[in-house]
Amino acid sequence: MEKKDQVKISNDVINVIASLALADELGIDKAGKKGPKGKGITVEVVDEKIYIGVDLNVSYGTKIPDLCKRIQQKIRTSVENMTGMCVEEVNVNISSMNIEKTTKES
Repeated sequence: MEKKDQVKISNDVINVIASLALADELGIDKAGKKGPKGKGITVEVVDEKIYIGVDLNVSYGTKIPDLCKRIQQKIRTSVENMTGMCVEEVNVNISSMNIEKTTKES
C-alpha cells in the first residue's frame, strides 16, 4: 500500500494568520479585544474548506459595511496565500461599539 504525504495546518495557525491580517485595521476597538488570540476569531475546517467567524468591537464613527468588506478580503487573501487552502466564508459579527463620551464645560 502506497503512503501519501500529508500536510495539516491547525486551526490555531489559521486563527493567528487571520488575527495578524487585522493587526493594523482602523476602526476596530482594540480596548474591547475578545478571546485568547486578542480578537474573537473562530476557525472551522470542513473538507479542505475554511470557515472563519470574526467577532469584533468597533469604534464609534466607523463605516461598518466598508470595514467588514476590508476585513473579509484581508483575511481571505492572507489565509489562502499562506495555507493554499480555500476560504469558503468569512463572517463578521459586530458585537459592540465603543462610544467615547465627551463632556462640555459651560
